[in-house]
Amino acid sequence: MAISNSLKIIYQYGDITSENVGKVGEKALNISEIYRMSLPTPPGFFISSDAYRYFLDFSKIGEIIKSKLGGIDFLDDEDIQKSSAYMEDLIMRAEIPPVLEKEILRAYSKFSGFSDLIVCVRSSFVYDKNVEISENAQTTFLNIKGASELILAIKACWASLFEVDSLKFRNKNKISQLTASTSIIVQKMIQNTSSGIMFTISPGTNDDNKISIQAVSGLWDIANAKDINPDLYHIDKNSLRIVLKEISKQELALVRNPKSKSISDSIIKTKIPTKFQESQKIDDKSLILLAKYGKILSEMYKYPQEIRWGIEKGKIWIFKSSPIPGEIEENTNPIQEVDTVSIKEEIQEVNQEDNQEVVKKQEQNSTNSIGEHTLILTGSSGGNGNVTGTVRIIPELSDNMSIETGDILVTRDIDSDKWLDTLSKASALILDFGTDPKSIANDAIRKLGIPAILSTQIGTKILHNGQNVNVDGVSGKVYLEASEVKKEIEDTQNNVKEDQETKEIAVEHVEIVNEPQVVAPVEEKEIKEEIPEVIKEVGPKEEQKVEIKQQEKKTEEVISEITSMPKVTIKTATKVYARVFDLDLAEDISKLNIDGMYISGNQVIKKLKIHPKQALSSQKQKEYVTELAKIVANVCSLVPPTETVVYEISNFSSPELFELDGGLQFETKEENPVIGYRGAIKHIKEQETFDMELEVIKLVRNKYGHKNLWISIPYLRTPQELIEVKKIVLNHDLRRSSTFKIFANIDLPANVIMLNKFLEVGVDGININIEHLSNIMMGIDIKNPKISNLPYKDNELEETIIVDTLKQSNKYKTVNMVTYSNLLDNPKYLEYLIKKGVNILSIEPAKAQETKMKISEIERSVITSRK
Repeated sequence: MAISNSLKIIYQYGDITSENVGKVGEKALNISEIYRMSLPTPPGFFISSDAYRYFLDFSKIGEIIKSKLGGIDFLDDEDIQKSSAYMEDLIMRAEIPPVLEKEILRAYSKFSGFSDLIVCVRSSFVYDKNVEISENAQTTFLNIKGASELILAIKACWASLFEVDSLKFRNKNKISQLTASTSIIVQKMIQNTSSGIMFTISPGTNDDNKISIQAVSGLWDIANAKDINPDLYHIDKNSLRIVLKEISKQELALVRNPKSKSISDSIIKTKIPTKFQESQKIDDKSLILLAKYGKILSEMYKYPQEIRWGIEKGKIWIFKSSPIPGEIEENTNPIQEVDTVSIKEEIQEVNQEDNQEVVKKQEQNSTNSIGEHTLILTGSSGGNGNVTGTVRIIPELSDNMSIETGDILVTRDIDSDKWLDTLSKASALILDFGTDPKSIANDAIRKLGIPAILSTQIGTKILHNGQNVNVDGVSGKVYLEASEVKKEIEDTQNNVKEDQETKEIAVEHVEIVNEPQVVAPVEEKEIKEEIPEVIKEVGPKEEQKVEIKQQEKKTEEVISEITSMPKVTIKTATKVYARVFDLDLAEDISKLNIDGMYISGNQVIKKLKIHPKQALSSQKQKEYVTELAKIVANVCSLVPPTETVVYEISNFSSPELFELDGGLQFETKEENPVIGYRGAIKHIKEQETFDMELEVIKLVRNKYGHKNLWISIPYLRTPQELIEVKKIVLNHDLRRSSTFKIFANIDLPANVIMLNKFLEVGVDGININIEHLSNIMMGIDIKNPKISNLPYKDNELEETIIVDTLKQSNKYKTVNMVTYSNLLDNPKYLEYLIKKGVNILSIEPAKAQETKMKISEIERSVITSRK
């Protein structure tokens, strides 16, 4: 079910006027007005009420809700509560249309600079007539991170339409229950060091000569924090002098929960150190600046305002401004008419003061600790938010100019419509010149809704390609991204890496009574019947038949060894994955006591014996992807949904590709294929084949429902390659979440030496292939019989690899997987790995059960020794 062209799902701040407020609600209109006046409001975007209506139609629950609403007895509280719970649950369980989810997540990715930016998600109710809506009647979710949390929060906002208070509110005000809908506001989450509420008229006394400000440390949520008392300040509106300070003792603060597992526990209370409990929550200069913003807003709306605000890193942000509820006495001084131009001039002056003060504070507080930006460039604000991305400099207009989706375009000026195609891919724009509001550049910025900084004068001279920078379109500043990325990754990975404390819990031998249900495997008969002609025509060549028979004999021996093992069920904190190099063994391996499987894209593609470019040249890529997906789905179906299948993206050497049908046509001979044209760089340069492999992953996850399928990227030579690979993966709507992880293989010396730079880019885990690393560090080619069996094994070297990699990866809280064929020959080394905090061991299947038992013994001995 496609989205109709008449439906507009995503709105940017600059799109909203009073004419289309019926699509986004009054709250969204208010944010847009604050943004247009150049007041500091957090960047974001809106999801229209059309999205909610489309969701109801697609999921076919609209008629059910309509029937339920018509039967509510509003004189019976119990009936209201039951009806409310039923409709909320109905929405939360309903499927969101894939095409709608894709459009929302595309907007989120572009807004967040193709990272998992932390956001707040708010509902903005839309009714069929203008009514005053209380703040408590609408829902807000704070500290939402990543695609899965965002979609869940959006559905929760839709469900909030049917909360008990919302149902009663509409009934009392005679508002149609059926036509009520809601839009969604998605904004960058400001981590407030202090926050509060401001009234541009003294509440209670209606004294129009005073501005009243309440402030707390941390997040402002007094409704959910009755034990937190705010400071109270009064500022004389005319002289802007502070005339009253009432400092309250604050023992607790509401802050972001770094270990949040769901949208319902994203906020926690934390104890404030005793010496700060009676401190002033906002300094005097910020109070005066905040009061200035209050005056401007009351002048703009020509009515006393209630304003929500917050401060992050010395910067004041305005979240919302609305008329003060209740009647204003007649003796209140009327607000004078002020023209828009004079207001904007006043805002520019105030913003200039604010920016100078923030820079001054940042210089005073500057440290080398994680979380700091380095300011490298300033210019005029182009608005539209904040984005982190990779610099792409195109100094002048040219016929061959191109950028990657999500790049930050840096140029001198945009003076021709020929730039527009290139601009459509950019996540932000930095110009040396260009401040004319009627220019092509400004028109494009408004239409695309991207952050922009104009008139930097020297942007093309001091920035360079490949830099990771943060573009703040609101403040007009460019920051060099370094330690800030580390902080984001550290927050992101809190929910990924298993807490090492779990290894202190007693590990027991347990027997599984109820096996989890698994998805039915794909029938092999079905695969054979549907194989396209381009694949059917290819069979084993005559010269390969002897090798195939030998492989079949070897397979039978391995199967016999595996199936003869006694079935033992053991749970351990350190997971054991079976490394499946022969997919014919997958079913037998799945019966072992393992926690997951690790399969190779090479093996999957070899099953079809077709070179990917052969499928492309025959225009059979769709059939090719389908057949590969069935093979992978078959493996995934063999393990419970609670276990994981890690798919290593193909990493063929040229001799291996020669063996595939079409290989001799599409590949060239290399002198040293072991370290030749392979891995990530090949996938980046030959993206069409990589696209097919990623579509296989997408098909297995979405069509066949195997959400336990993750990927691992091999042969990453540089951090920039990892950035490029992640962008391509994201373009296939494969987003890192609680059900989809991206691992980086650590199989080259460069990965160990530059590990911190790879981890700064952001991955969920690393796979340390110790044996491969040892081989390449010692100059060993395992396929060369003259050298492959030399007694080169060096545990000291391998331990050094482990120490260096784990020391760095533990800082980023990534999952640590170690690949090693057989650790049973060296139990001390196995114990060493476990004590060093390795989460997963990927080993050969024949050793899996015995290794699992040994791990259990080691973990119990570690726990006993600690006691």
